[in-house]
Amino acid sequence: MRNKAPKLYHNSSTEYVIDKLGHIKAKLSDLENQSEALKEVLITRIGTGEAEGKLFRVTISSVSLWRLNTDKVGRSVIRAGLATKETVGRWLRKNSKKSEFLKVGIKARVQVKKAA
Repeated sequence: MRNKAPKLYHNSSTEYVIDKLGHIKAKLSDLENQSEALKEVLITRIGTGEAEGKLFRVTISSVSLWRLNTDKVGRSVIRAGLATKETVGRWLRKNSKKSEFLKVGIKARVQVKKAA
């Protein structure tokens, strides 16, 4: 994998970069919590529909999401004798998308008090 680290932090220590990322993630978490609280207020006040502020407009809609349980479908097809496990597996691989990525997790360190 090619290193695409921004030049902004090129000369920073690893410890600094870790702590900087932790601070940013904490701020994002706080902002996400505020965002969710504001959404709840708007849902309570508006329900579904639209409303306008001075700068922004909000639309609240009811959304349904259907997901196909491919494992359950595959087992049912096999039990019904319509396909074999291998055939179902090939079909699922052929009709699925695979994404690969690196995940970076970070959380606040817990300060441990040393016993005296």
